Amino acid sequence: MANNQNGRHTIILLQNSPSRATRTFMDYDSIGQAIDGLLFLFE
Repeated sequence: MANNQNGRHTIILLQNSPSRATRTFMDYDSIGQAIDGLLFLFE
C-alpha cells in the first residue's frame, strides 16, 4: 500500500452464487487498481 493516500483504499465485495459461503472480498489501493482486478477476473 505504498501509493495509498490518506489511508484510503477500495474494497470489492463478491458473491458469485446465492450461497453465503461464496462471499469474498478484494482490497486495492485505488479505484483504478480495483477496476483492473475486476477486468482480470472476467477476461
